Amino acid sequence: MEDDVYIPMPSHDQAQVLERVAKLTVELQYQIALGADVPSVQAEEPRMSAIERVLREKLEAELATEIVPDSFYARDHVINVTNVNRLLRAYVALQETAVPEEMVGRLLVQPFLDSTMTRSRLDGRSRGSCEGLGSIYAAILEFVTKTLGGVLALPVCQGPAKNCVDLLTQSVWKPVSATLCEKLPEIFVAYNPDRMYHNYSASTNFLSSLEALCTSGEARTRLRLSAAPFYDKWNLDVYYQLRHSELTQALSTSFGQRPPDATFLNETRIEEFVFPSAKQVALLARKCFRDGVLLDAQTPKFARLSLELVAAFVQYWQPPLTTAQRLAAEKESGVFGTVNHSCVASADDVFACGNDLHRLQSLIASDLVPELRRRLTHAVPSEEAGVLATSLLAQSLNNLADLEAICWDIAANLVTDDCMKLLPAVRTIKGQYQMTNKPMPSTPSLYVPTIVKPLESFLTKWGAPLRDNSGFAQRVLFATCSTYASLALELLKSAAELEESLKSRKRASTATTLDGVSDTDKMRRQVELDMLEFGRLARALHVEMDKCDEYNAILCHVESA
Repeated sequence: MEDDVYIPMPSHDQAQVLERVAKLTVELQYQIALGADVPSVQAEEPRMSAIERVLREKLEAELATEIVPDSFYARDHVINVTNVNRLLRAYVALQETAVPEEMVGRLLVQPFLDSTMTRSRLDGRSRGSCEGLGSIYAAILEFVTKTLGGVLALPVCQGPAKNCVDLLTQSVWKPVSATLCEKLPEIFVAYNPDRMYHNYSASTNFLSSLEALCTSGEARTRLRLSAAPFYDKWNLDVYYQLRHSELTQALSTSFGQRPPDATFLNETRIEEFVFPSAKQVALLARKCFRDGVLLDAQTPKFARLSLELVAAFVQYWQPPLTTAQRLAAEKESGVFGTVNHSCVASADDVFACGNDLHRLQSLIASDLVPELRRRLTHAVPSEEAGVLATSLLAQSLNNLADLEAICWDIAANLVTDDCMKLLPAVRTIKGQYQMTNKPMPSTPSLYVPTIVKPLESFLTKWGAPLRDNSGFAQRVLFATCSTYASLALELLKSAAELEESLKSRKRASTATTLDGVSDTDKMRRQVELDMLEFGRLARALHVEMDKCDEYNAILCHVESA
């Protein structure tokens, strides 16, 4: 064997020759290892070492030429993917994959990063804003895709770690991560939640874009494992605390604020939130799941925060409403003065609160549950996410429903009281027909529609949440009818007693007209007409008075007499 080592390198296919030589070298190394005890074989080891040294030098030179050509001669150079593929396979055969990984990172990627990842570009139009981070990532991704896209897709870059040159992780991502930490560490600072969200989201989107370049599960796993230390640099707990403080303070500020007086003077139907606190909790609960606030990694925490906001809203309203409910049920005078609460100072306040609570439930069911389900699909299957989202928000919905029921209970008592204020008008029937010559009545009394008027006015303005629920109107009308029937029976009883008294004194003629119809019969007929009219007005409100025992009893009484 000659002392000088010569490896033929035809200019037209040097990469192919180098790959072949690398494989032969590995084979020779194996054969030498098998004959390590043979003196003649041992004598060839220095020559073999020289061959390996020259091979490595040639591989490095050829790879450097392929990835970083002489810019004077090849300004529009495009990497020859076929040649690079052969060179990388040669390194895999030699089990020296770290060499091309380091070379690509140092010679190709790092110079671009040094010129691109600058503080001035990070600042963009405003110093310290980090608004340029997205453009930096976009430039890097464009460079990597355009320059290395074909190489990264090669099987030799996507396979198992043992037989792979992992350029994406070792040559691209690690230099990017190291440069960020060294030159642009301010992107990790958490004092401004909006800025941190922007930086973190831009970074995760960039990593997702890099991950899209992985065509195998092995490559994807390696990239994710390598990115773990980078994710650890983000203090997401501080970010959450900043958002928590921001949202809870915004809600606390709205407590105690009253709506404009013009809201209550409006005679038309109320179709939106009334109290500022209700508007705020609706806004903030939705904000917990919005892009710009929620980071997918913190979905459970922000879901809990949305529940805390709703719970704080319920806790604010529950004491005064519970007190008002008790006082209204006890028919206490000056209910709202006793409650002594700035936002529960009138009946309209209670009605408005019931309206807001109903709308808040609708918003949670229609907006928050689907949004939470969408966010949870990052961690669990879609069907499980739907069940989990519904169960997480179920308690909040129940609490709001219970509080809304209190409002409508108070409203029912107050509206019933307003309706009953007009019931004494039934006594006017006695004055109209007792000891008069008026004919038998044929039309209902004019006061009957006024009895139902408070309920109609309430439903017109505040009844949108009760649109599909006839129970409220039924409760008011049944309670009103009970008192109404009692007063009517009392009236007829008094008239009948007077008539009997007159008969016993031989003066019955004064209580009976020429046609033989007594004054009591006229009153009884008027009560019947009035009750039938009351039933007709109730049907217009989708309430069937036939289900009311007192209503049926009074009609039966006047018809059978």
